[in-house]
Amino acid sequence: MGVIEASVAAKNAADALFTEIKLMLSAKVDKVTGKGLSENDFTTPLKAKVDGSVQSTDFTSIVKVTESNYPTTPDPTTLYLIVAD
Repeated sequence: MGVIEASVAAKNAADALFTEIKLMLSAKVDKVTGKGLSENDFTTPLKAKVDGSVQSTDFTSIVKVTESNYPTTPDPTTLYLIVAD
């Protein structure tokens, strides 16, 4: 491989790396001052409602479904895990 080809290959590799870094940075989550990982942004009554709405012991089965085959009348004792079509 000559010098020109090696330079072109190095530039292409650098461009690919730069593109990958830009993609990763676009998906990052910025830190919000004053917020922690376990911050409670719910109001207390709403959080109590959400916390009490479903108990893991309420389910008797777990079923994987897609959006297209999600039941029109779901069984309240079944936990539906929605997966990609």
